[in-house]
Amino acid sequence: DSMVVLKVTDTGCGIPGEEIERVFDRFYQSRRSSETDRTGYGIGLNLVNKLVHIHGGEIGIRSEPGSGTEFTLSFPAARTGDTVVTGHESGTALPVVLIAEDNMDMRNYICRGIEHFCTVIEAADGEEGLQKAREQMPSLIISDVMMPKMDGYELCRTLQKDENLNLVPVILITAKTDHEMVVKGLEAGAVDYVTKPFSFDILSTKVKSLLHRETLHEKAAFRDSLTGLFTRKAWEKSAERELKRMSRSGGTSALVFLDLDDFKQINDSHGHQEGDRVLMELTRTCVEELRATDITGRYGGEEFVVFLPDSTGSAAVRSIQRLLERFRNPLKEQSLPCTFSAGVAEITSHQLLPLSEYIQRADSAMYMVKESGKNNVLLWSET
Repeated sequence: DSMVVLKVTDTGCGIPGEEIERVFDRFYQSRRSSETDRTGYGIGLNLVNKLVHIHGGEIGIRSEPGSGTEFTLSFPAARTGDTVVTGHESGTALPVVLIAEDNMDMRNYICRGIEHFCTVIEAADGEEGLQKAREQMPSLIISDVMMPKMDGYELCRTLQKDENLNLVPVILITAKTDHEMVVKGLEAGAVDYVTKPFSFDILSTKVKSLLHRETLHEKAAFRDSLTGLFTRKAWEKSAERELKRMSRSGGTSALVFLDLDDFKQINDSHGHQEGDRVLMELTRTCVEELRATDITGRYGGEEFVVFLPDSTGSAAVRSIQRLLERFRNPLKEQSLPCTFSAGVAEITSHQLLPLSEYIQRADSAMYMVKESGKNNVLLWSET
């Protein structure tokens, strides 16, 4: 895919290699040769990093002490006819709606009816619609029934077989109103019908209703009800996307499997409310200590997982050790000592494995920590 690349270069003092991984951390302060010669990175780079990822981009950094620093910002280039974004220019993420319709005038008509409250992707037939659905993961699909290459019924049936798209609702548009055709569409997987000719009011009301419902379902399915972190399924999807990115762009990342120590004793001795407080304290510490690009999820119970893009295994160990130190101190002060054990698996692009293998490696390293006294972080090794 084509990309838009922006490079920003300076000729300053540069950044030491061991500190590059932390320049996007809020208010991180560099430790140079003396206590009086400290350089703070403030909050600017942290905000830039978040904005870049909101817009689907990536940010890289290359620095040579004494020679300066270069930041590279890469964004996917929009292609004519792919996406129309209107009405909201503040960076707020709008729901994505795919319109599959072979008649250009009808596509334009539908766009005008809904583009003020969503991001619209257009496709001229069912095959193109399926391809763009797999690329963009829309929140809703509006499809004509009669199209070349792949009609609306076949598009629905194909979507139903795709585990990543089978929950995306489809509205079929048709000029045929007989009972048999409606039943055929519903059996294929469509959730609603709009009959030509139709008004903007009818279409937009149906679209808004479905998008609202999908937003509620997505929140329930993707966010843990207690911590607000990704659920296991949502985290795995995000981690899989990172692995796909690595297969295209290369690099090194890390995966962490983290388990609270003696958590059952906390629940048994102090009650589940105290247990929930410990889980929330760990969540808060993760949000504040980890980078904005790190992907954190609640794997189940007292188990957490973190995917650290563009991080080596040793760098991830240092990050989680800092997290562990910060986490246990506040709880000790409140007379509720709690620690965690964590395992780290390094991921390299030249030999990518399934996500499950990296989870198993990090989990194995975590259990080695448990067996050797808990309250520590270990990098997985084959030896």
